[in-house]
Amino acid sequence: MVFVITGNNSERLRKWSELVCKTYPGCVIYEYIDPMLSAKYIINNQVDVVLAEEKMRPVNGVVLRRVLNMHKPDLPVIILPERMDEADSGCFQGKENFYI
Repeated sequence: MVFVITGNNSERLRKWSELVCKTYPGCVIYEYIDPMLSAKYIINNQVDVVLAEEKMRPVNGVVLRRVLNMHKPDLPVIILPERMDEADSGCFQGKENFYI
């Protein structure tokens, strides 16, 4: 599976990537600090899932999802909350319980 994870905080991106790697061993993850660059990549390449932080600049996760849905309406775009504690991170332990 190919994931794109985007958000303005590089430390959070690294944590999200680690959680996704544990859940989907062997997956490919592209991290983007700039959501607009991520949109360009996603539109022009094969991507299975997008994880986007809720609050980003220059566009937030909801706007990014809207743009991506125009170009790839079947692509899952998951908005990640601004705050998430350790109890919530357990949702990455199984493919069936992947955070949405």
